[in-house]
Amino acid sequence: MTISAYVNYHIDGPLQENKEYVEYKVIRGDVINRYMLEKTKIEVEEMTNYKPDLFKLGFTFAIDNTRAFTSEEVQDEKIIKEYEAGLLAIMQKENPNIAEIKPFDHTIRCDTADDMKRADGVYADDDDPKYRPVALHVHGDYTEESAQVKLETVLSKDEHSKWIKGHWGIVNIWRPLDFPIERTPLAFIDPSTVEPNDWVIKEIKIPGRTGHIKGFLNKPHHRWVMMNRMPTNRVWIFTQYDSINTPWVPHSALDVIGTKPNARPRRSIESRMCVRYYN
Repeated sequence: MTISAYVNYHIDGPLQENKEYVEYKVIRGDVINRYMLEKTKIEVEEMTNYKPDLFKLGFTFAIDNTRAFTSEEVQDEKIIKEYEAGLLAIMQKENPNIAEIKPFDHTIRCDTADDMKRADGVYADDDDPKYRPVALHVHGDYTEESAQVKLETVLSKDEHSKWIKGHWGIVNIWRPLDFPIERTPLAFIDPSTVEPNDWVIKEIKIPGRTGHIKGFLNKPHHRWVMMNRMPTNRVWIFTQYDSINTPWVPHSALDVIGTKPNARPRRSIESRMCVRYYN
């Protein structure tokens, strides 16, 4: 089954008359990043009954029935430590080659959060400031250089000298909170359909520094995949950097065509971590 949706691709060059563009804003602290993106209709394969190969495609899903967390609970530092404790077990079940993980970021998102309005100093009635907006642009979280920088900032000097001698990566674990996903689901581009010139490096300014991400360009050969109405006990695992050969996975939230007006807003948590492998 395929589902029709819109995504926003990054661009590289001047705007073209026959294409539709949207201005996209990303707030980091008191810094506003502005991008012009190409709004594009795509067909997305639904894969609830097909489990991707983590090692070939760089992403898969796991089923976790151990504990349900709410969007309110994960705001609590003690609860998030409990949540972190379960991440290693989820990861090792899918990949026994994992030696240790170092979680460094937990982002709690809700699609009523709106950086477009926030950038203008406006909060909608249903925009709760404790949530980050969903990411409605096609991207990869790291470049080769920014991944190396992230590893240095997460680890101690002794840990870093050990990790860089072996196999390591940056992995994202993503799951719904509160209820199944009814709108703006997460989707991936199958990395085997990505070519070397399909992305450009984009700056993202953060207070005190400038980071870099991969901004993906609109290419007709991209194969998109998603899970429809993803339940809270399913967990996406996807690679954002790997020092050897696991594919890095482009991703974006989707604006699904035909989403019901009364669909509940997407709430989700994504946890990024540095991962060390045995080999």
